[in-house]
Amino acid sequence: MKKTLSMLLAGAMLAAALTGCGSSASTGSDNADSSTDSSASGAAFKLGGTGPLTGANAIYGNACKNGAQIAVDEINAEGGDIQFELNYQDDEGDAEKAVNAYNTLKDWGMQLSLGSVTSKPCEATAAETYSDRIFALTPSASSTGTTEGKDNMFQMCFIDPAQGTLAADKIAEKKLGTKIAIIWKNDDVYSKGIYQTFTEKAKELKLDIVSETTFADGNDTDFSVQITDAKDKGADLIFLPMYYQPASLILAQASSMGYEPKFFGVDGMDGILTQEGFDKKLAEGVMLLTPFNADSKDEKTQAFVKKYQDKFGEVPNQFAADGYDCIYAYKQALEAAKATPDMSASDLCDAMIKQFSSMTFDGLTGEGMTSLVIDVRHNGGGKVKEMSEILDPLLPEGTIMTLREKDGHETVYSSDADMIDLPIAVLIDDQSISAAEFFAAALQEYDRATLVGTHTTGKGRAQRTYALSDGSAVNLSVEEYFTPKGKSLADTGIAPDIETALTDEQTANFYFLGTDGDPQLQRALSEVQSLKN
Repeated sequence: MKKTLSMLLAGAMLAAALTGCGSSASTGSDNADSSTDSSASGAAFKLGGTGPLTGANAIYGNACKNGAQIAVDEINAEGGDIQFELNYQDDEGDAEKAVNAYNTLKDWGMQLSLGSVTSKPCEATAAETYSDRIFALTPSASSTGTTEGKDNMFQMCFIDPAQGTLAADKIAEKKLGTKIAIIWKNDDVYSKGIYQTFTEKAKELKLDIVSETTFADGNDTDFSVQITDAKDKGADLIFLPMYYQPASLILAQASSMGYEPKFFGVDGMDGILTQEGFDKKLAEGVMLLTPFNADSKDEKTQAFVKKYQDKFGEVPNQFAADGYDCIYAYKQALEAAKATPDMSASDLCDAMIKQFSSMTFDGLTGEGMTSLVIDVRHNGGGKVKEMSEILDPLLPEGTIMTLREKDGHETVYSSDADMIDLPIAVLIDDQSISAAEFFAAALQEYDRATLVGTHTTGKGRAQRTYALSDGSAVNLSVEEYFTPKGKSLADTGIAPDIETALTDEQTANFYFLGTDGDPQLQRALSEVQSLKN
């Protein structure tokens, strides 16, 4: 799911959206540990999550929980085959407490997870779900560390690099500022991740960044030094990659200093109007990236906003919408997989990985994926049948792969005419082997994807082991594979469309590169972005 789809809300549009949020910081939830009070009409999937239901970031956790609750109530009321039992535990926005809360959920019998609401706790619980083979879909934890190296972890929200890149793009595109200042939180993975990609993209776009200042926990109440630096250097726009609490103080303190630059923020600033004592007039003209607009005239959005207001007494923010969308994404995937509540968590995990890796989803926070990057580097291959099932929705009608035995017998795998039409890039390298190579080759031959990386291995035959009477064995090639155009990759492999190599050091640390430190991934992301535009 890992969507990068966004909406830019600016000026009067943002002011109108925010001024409609006239409630206090109350989230309509009094219980720290909150199981659903809705009843399933039959056997139900046990769905759990953790988030800050108390403490400074409670607005985010309760919003996600409340949005998810509305979706669960709707689905259970339908009385269909998919029913849910929802259990949200309080982690107070703390990683250690999140792991403890996760263990409580596991003891409860959780089969599917909503991960954690904020990034650091979610990075901690994601490691647990990966080890336990429990599938997780977080509504809002946006750091790349949440999903890196974990095939079972997906994100409904923006990812941090996407926010940084999109923010720089919008500022440049709309010529919002000539001199830019950045204030960011240096001990927060969320703020740091956005800051890093923003500055990289800003340099590429030749934006003039004149001031870069930071803060951390413990010195996040007085921003006079940071604001003065931006003012003295003539910044006419300040970029704020942070949550709403410090952002509200920066807006207020800048105003008291007589300094009125433009302000551009990120999704963590959604909820700023709920900050106690905050003068809402200061938010007028503030710009931010968000995938959800409560003032949208879309029928689906209006229905959700009304239900949320009726139940919780306030206008929902994007975190509520993300929680709601997570539940319906699960419903869609479970229906497609023909899953049943008696399945084990590990079996459900396998089924969900397959569905979420290929499906699109239309929700409140965006209409499906906008592009797709598939990584088959260091992939030793797998079963042809499963490979073909994954390729089917990505290809037009035709041959996917042909298997030819020594006696000439052929088995042909084919795709139907239904196809997801998205910009696609596939990452390959010299450790892409067998089915991984043919996966990339099929997309390349149908002109459905751009291959980025280095030349693949060239394994195009299947082997079978025969036991001998003396206890030894012999391994013989018994089958050869062919691409849609009838090409054998044996001993030749495939070349990328865009050759991008890693350094020796990057290769040695391949599994620890991260998004920002992986030039092949960065090139692939750039390619799908250009194709999308």
